Amino acid sequence: MLVLVQGLFKNSYYTRRMMMSEENSCKHPENHAGHLCMLVSKGLFEEVKKLTRHPKFICFTCGRVADSSENLCNPMPND
Repeated sequence: MLVLVQGLFKNSYYTRRMMMSEENSCKHPENHAGHLCMLVSKGLFEEVKKLTRHPKFICFTCGRVADSSENLCNPMPND
């Protein structure tokens, strides 16, 4: 499946194309319950707000941002 992600991050516009495959799916499935994708799917938006106040990482799979890499399936630093 081809996914197009557009958004604003660190004052720059980006567009990324990502292939949903094994290589960019969840890297830490044992911690998946604490990842933003799961918290959002459970409607825990207040918890998500707390974890995304000062984002330093972006998920290569879904494009969500978080303060800690521990809250993303496939994190990479936002340099």
